[in-house]
Amino acid sequence: SIIEKEIPYLPYNAPLAGKKVLIFGDSYSAVKNRWREEFYKRTKAIELCCISRGGAHLCDYDDTVLDGNYYTEIPGSESNNTINNMITYVATEPPNANPDIIIIEAYINDDPTTQQLTNYTNEINNGTNPAWIDYETVDRTITEGAMRWQVSKLRRMYPNAQIIFISPIETAYYLLFKESRMELLQDKLR
Repeated sequence: SIIEKEIPYLPYNAPLAGKKVLIFGDSYSAVKNRWREEFYKRTKAIELCCISRGGAHLCDYDDTVLDGNYYTEIPGSESNNTINNMITYVATEPPNANPDIIIIEAYINDDPTTQQLTNYTNEINNGTNPAWIDYETVDRTITEGAMRWQVSKLRRMYPNAQIIFISPIETAYYLLFKESRMELLQDKLR
């Protein structure tokens, strides 16, 4: 099946039985019979909460307001439909238990052909060490800033949770450019 091909390396009975999972994502996560159903079938993990919406971006737009309102009903106004706003929502409306695992599934709606991976140290922090810059001041409109904000915010909320980023964009980017976007991103986040 397609699902079997999507997560072929996750073994049945993976050591996640009983672990509580919190998911943030786009339409790929919003529909349970995509990867989520197979994930829970194989791992016996427990879905604590899934905050997902079609069209969600990993990165903020220039006019995103972090108010926790990731699901706007205003036609043509998608700028709040971001993972950052979903995390802000959970900060104000937490699930009934702390997660053991947090999965952020996104980046399919962020355009990898136009959004350049920047030199995080020089462009975001004007040459200073990014580890010493307050996470609230990073540029959340670029990949590195958005991911740093997400991990920092979630670490403060759930210090014992494992945070996992997954994205189907890796395959598409590789097919277009014959290079791994995740390897490029890992180099930038070091």
